[in-house]
Amino acid sequence: MQEKTAKHFNGFAALILNILFLGALVVALLALIGLEGRIPDAVMAVSVIIWIILIVVNMILFGGFKVLTPNEAYVFTCFGKYVGTLKEDGFYWTNPFYVGFNPEVPNGMRKIISTKVRSNKNEKQKVNDELGNPIEIGVNVFWRVVDLNKAVFNVDNFRV
Repeated sequence: MQEKTAKHFNGFAALILNILFLGALVVALLALIGLEGRIPDAVMAVSVIIWIILIVVNMILFGGFKVLTPNEAYVFTCFGKYVGTLKEDGFYWTNPFYVGFNPEVPNGMRKIISTKVRSNKNEKQKVNDELGNPIEIGVNVFWRVVDLNKAVFNVDNFRV
């Protein structure tokens, strides 16, 4: 499985478009209220149903906004299938059905994966070499996640 970049758009442009779409829906509602009694009831009912559907679609579109700070990344799945990774910091709009997947945290928690350098320190320990001579060893390990896709899907727990 190769890592690929998730499809995304500029978050600010998408925000402006969503707000304009919401404004158009408000104007359409005001027009429907103004036309009440002048158009047949069946046309009014269909218009209101279409308006409600468009409001729901607009609210779903607002769920696609993602913010990434430096040294963070999203690994996205859509209905259980890997769709891509987003690594660059910024404000983005992605498919609202993309879900950030992070095996480190329980469901409902923060889905962003840290790409910061981490460290594990092992204190000095006394061990014996092959000849039975006592020696002291210690280790500092510095690591960071490079291939997010492999770390998330091919390893049980990459933090251990």
